[in-house]
Amino acid sequence: MRIRSLLTLTVTAAAAVLGASAPATAAAPTTTVILGICGTEFTGGAIPEEVSVPAGDVQLFVQGWGVTTRGHLVHWLKSQTTTLELDYSGEARDVVRDLTDAWSAPSRGEAGFWFSTLLQTITLAAGESVEVSSVTSWEKPTLELIEGRPGFSTSPISSPFTGRTCTITAT
Repeated sequence: MRIRSLLTLTVTAAAAVLGASAPATAAAPTTTVILGICGTEFTGGAIPEEVSVPAGDVQLFVQGWGVTTRGHLVHWLKSQTTTLELDYSGEARDVVRDLTDAWSAPSRGEAGFWFSTLLQTITLAAGESVEVSSVTSWEKPTLELIEGRPGFSTSPISSPFTGRTCTITAT
């Protein structure tokens, strides 16, 4: 159930970010890849392991997290450590980015829950590929609160969460 909740939150938060992320005066269009679904939009069915995008800047929606109270979200953000691994095919410039402090400030969504998102931008030349994966772990146990069942359901989270690995190729 947690994976389904995470996917639903990821797609919902990504849709909110995508709708508000491109300023009207942007110099060049930015393609957004949602890592959780390894694509630019969720179309249902099997989730692919690779996606092709136009060469240039690619915005990565690494993940999003949301809970019912701001306090729980702030606790979650202070407890987590997130890294992003970029494995460029055929090159010795593999990169591990520490994204622990790169999460957005807590925002209240239209449905009343509080969420934070993690976005990163990479640049790919035509023909270039990169395998992207993320890992989030917690320094101390934290709670995931899901509203919608009788009362609240809580589950301690203390083990690393490895996001989907996605290969992005620029055309």
